Amino acid sequence: MFTSSSSSRPSILEHINQEYGFVYFEDGDYDLNIIGERRISDRTTNAFDDFINIVYLENKKWIWERYPATTDPGSYWLQKPGYKPTAIMAHPQQARGAWVLGEHRGQYPALVQWRPIQLWRDGNKDNHLDYNGEITKELVGINIHRSSIKDGGSDQVDRWSAGCQVFKDRTGLEKLVELAKLQKKNLGYHTFSYTLIPLME
Repeated sequence: MFTSSSSSRPSILEHINQEYGFVYFEDGDYDLNIIGERRISDRTTNAFDDFINIVYLENKKWIWERYPATTDPGSYWLQKPGYKPTAIMAHPQQARGAWVLGEHRGQYPALVQWRPIQLWRDGNKDNHLDYNGEITKELVGINIHRSSIKDGGSDQVDRWSAGCQVFKDRTGLEKLVELAKLQKKNLGYHTFSYTLIPLME
């Protein structure tokens, strides 16, 4: 995990604005910017080789936290015979207000999808992630959650993601849920936006 604290606005916020025209949020303490970075080149299917960033103000300081994650479905779903074409969240995309606090599959606190987002569908079962084709807008349970509860999380994505955005271990998700509760309490904002971009080099 990477973390920094600064009075200056973090570069990743300037990047999403200048490169993609996306907005960033700074209405007050705990106005959350949740940003996924997807590794495009030199990526390994079924690996936690992406990142989820959480960027927010706290006492007039910018906090930037970056956690290992996957933004892609695992091999289990990509290759499963008879399974529908697997959902891949399309990038670049800023899905405004598309998540709320809830429980992932009724098991533990997470951010759960409640508005449609843009997806690709990969149905050729070749274990290769296809970032192309028709983009659909769907509400299909693309949650932001974690992999295994064990220390360090899971070594491979496997069943942990059928298109969800998944922290490698519980630390990142637990912090996100804590901050999401603070956003609701401090600002009264009950929905959460998520931005997905190619890995910022």
